Amino acid sequence: MASGKMTGVHIGLIICAMLMLIFMVSTFMMYRSYSEQSADLETAKAEATTAKSNSRNYLDQITALKNTLGATLDDVGVENDREVNTVIGFTNAKMEEFGGAYTQPTVVQTLARMREELNAKDRLIADLESEKSKINSDYQNLAQVYQDKENVHDTARKDAEQSKLELISEKDEAVGSVRKELLAEQQKNTQLQIDYEQLQEDMQARVDDLNNQVSKLTDTNEQLTAELNNLRDESFDVPDGHIVSVIFDTNEVYIDLGTDHKLREGTTFSVYNKDLANVGGRTSDIKASIQVTEVLGPSLSRAKITSEGQYEGDYSRPIASGDAIYSPLWRAGLTETFALVGKFDIDQDERDDREILITAIRNAGGVVGDQVLPSGERLGDEITSEFKFVVLGDIGDPLKEPDPQKRAQIQRVHTLAQDLKKEAQQSGVRVITMNDFLSYMGYKPQRRLWRPGENIPWVMTTRRDAGRTKRDNESRGKTSGAFSRSERDVESPR
Repeated sequence: MASGKMTGVHIGLIICAMLMLIFMVSTFMMYRSYSEQSADLETAKAEATTAKSNSRNYLDQITALKNTLGATLDDVGVENDREVNTVIGFTNAKMEEFGGAYTQPTVVQTLARMREELNAKDRLIADLESEKSKINSDYQNLAQVYQDKENVHDTARKDAEQSKLELISEKDEAVGSVRKELLAEQQKNTQLQIDYEQLQEDMQARVDDLNNQVSKLTDTNEQLTAELNNLRDESFDVPDGHIVSVIFDTNEVYIDLGTDHKLREGTTFSVYNKDLANVGGRTSDIKASIQVTEVLGPSLSRAKITSEGQYEGDYSRPIASGDAIYSPLWRAGLTETFALVGKFDIDQDERDDREILITAIRNAGGVVGDQVLPSGERLGDEITSEFKFVVLGDIGDPLKEPDPQKRAQIQRVHTLAQDLKKEAQQSGVRVITMNDFLSYMGYKPQRRLWRPGENIPWVMTTRRDAGRTKRDNESRGKTSGAFSRSERDVESPR
């Protein structure tokens, strides 16, 4: 019984056997796994060796490709890369740089395209070389033709030079003969030149003498003209007409000029004593001024008295029948011509009244043939004997003008005034001042309104008899008996 029971030894043996079996199985399994892993490792090593060899081959091939492309850069890059720091980007940049318009997507295509163009250029070069050979052949033929012609020309030139030498020899003989004749003519010419210079000196002496005589005659003429202008008892003109009658109540007169004399209304006259032989001389001889208001008939016109005496209110020489009237502007059947020089301030308002004077001249039938404006411009050609007067206005003083431009204008006016005076003297035309001219023509400046800022001593009398007493109207002359009557109505001669 005891032998049939499981004891602890038996159990221990069984456990040991089982542990041994498990160990053996585990050891076998581990060995098998190790064997398989070793085989796999050997396979992996073989594959790695192969891959490494292939990689080395690829690297060598890539290096060879880089060397072939000439792009030994580390980074290969990607397709269509434009980065110049990569092999592909560098290659693309160089293809565009060298290929230009012939660049293709790949290197081979680009090289093929460039090869095509190069072949075309080679064919063109071949054609040009062929054409060049043909041209050289034609050139050689043409050179030979030119050489043949040159030989002919050389022969002709040698013959011409020989003929020239012979002709020069003949001409030298002729030139020698002509030179002798020329020398003789030169001697004659020298003598003529000496005679001419002597004659020129003689003529210059005569011209200088004549110039001296002309200068003396000019001085004499100027002196005589000045003396003639200053004569007290002589004058230059005769009366244009006479006073027929005087109407003192209406301050008017009648004159013996009318339609037969082509008299115009508005014409002004200066009045002189009846006993004067001539008029137009001294302004002190002028006793009054009148202006024609109405032409009544062939030899009769009415005029108003615009002023009497040298100043307003001076009636020591009243107008009387038979007094002479005169105006330089008007002449029966004739047109008088005048020249105006400078500025004409008639009413002394410091403004140029040239147009007023020109209008008065034209109204009387005269014309202005020449002018020198205050701006220094001359409107005319030359003073001739057809002119009546050269009238001098204010020509200014350049030394008193601070403005350089205005000073130059005044200087030009002075120069032109001297020219007109000289022309007038040579033509016998009288030069008078504006005031004398106004006095001769009997012109009376019209009243005008005062302008603010002006300081002009205006004469405020507006009527001929303003401020006069009854006694002032009594006659103090021999020819004014009408004043003594209580009623001074003088019957019109009409």
